[in-house]
Amino acid sequence: DRFEVDIDTSGADLEFRVPGMLLQPLAENVIKHAVRPASDPVKMTVVVRANGECLAIDMQDTGPGIDGLARGGWPANGIGLHNVRERLQNMYGNASHFELEPGETGGLKIGIRIPKDRENPLVHQNPAVAGA
Repeated sequence: DRFEVDIDTSGADLEFRVPGMLLQPLAENVIKHAVRPASDPVKMTVVVRANGECLAIDMQDTGPGIDGLARGGWPANGIGLHNVRERLQNMYGNASHFELEPGETGGLKIGIRIPKDRENPLVHQNPAVAGA
């Protein structure tokens, strides 16, 4: 009753393949750092849209956010955030994008962009990553 999730995939393209469990550590962070300490309910919104040859995944929560975070900045800690960023970099190289910024009404906003073409040479160079 203290955590609400709203997922909008109406603009998603089913041809895009999202790496398994990519969003799990991000949702876990919302629960750990926003819902757990909050006395008021926290809402997490996930919007998925196809944008040309890119899939845009935007997550935002209404929690306290990260103190002192500027757009494009990174917290000193934050293992889950760093793992997701590193995983995207390993799979897609510079074809992916992962950004944090303060939410418009508080909380944290996460923007992820991944290419439609999963036939990326980086994926094929590392078979362990390809099955991830």
